[in-house]
Amino acid sequence: MLVYKLVAVAAIFLTGIIGGIISKRMGRGKGSGTWLSLGNALSGGVFLGAGLLHMLPDAAEGMGDLLPGMDFPLAFLLAGVGFAFVLFMERVLFTAHAQLEGLQRAEGVAVQESATVYPYVLALVLSVHSIFAGVALGVESTLLGSLAIFIAIVAHKGSAAFALGVGLIRGGVVSGRFWRILILFACMTPLGIILGAVFTEMLT
Repeated sequence: MLVYKLVAVAAIFLTGIIGGIISKRMGRGKGSGTWLSLGNALSGGVFLGAGLLHMLPDAAEGMGDLLPGMDFPLAFLLAGVGFAFVLFMERVLFTAHAQLEGLQRAEGVAVQESATVYPYVLALVLSVHSIFAGVALGVESTLLGSLAIFIAIVAHKGSAAFALGVGLIRGGVVSGRFWRILILFACMTPLGIILGAVFTEMLT
């Protein structure tokens, strides 16, 4: 199992890096905006499918086990609230902030140049999710279970890295910082795997 998990660490890391490289290359040249939009839509579809078809049913089942007496779809309500919150953050707060800066510039008011905070929020959210996904793989003790989790992680790791890359590019993040954030993100799942494996060894 140790050798298998080391291979998984390397494969997942490379998948994350490749997803970011693809977004960076698509961001160059003529028609890059169209390709980035299409790729971002594909990544969004992967996230949506994983959330609605895999994670949400599991959450509903777990919520039912945790609160057996509750006859209310709480997991679905929380998912809807979470979606609405993220949508509000992205479409209302960040947009209003950008419009305010535009008005200040138009009126000749000095505005401190800074990249939007959205790419960094996206990086943080995806990184936290990656750590938990890695821990799930790290604590798994059976080969079949580990393989299933590994396939699920690889299936969306590249898409997550691509979406992060698109967010960083559109947020105006400079190239050096782009690669540092991407590498850090790619390391999060392997870090989770290592932590999960260490915890398992400590408890056994």
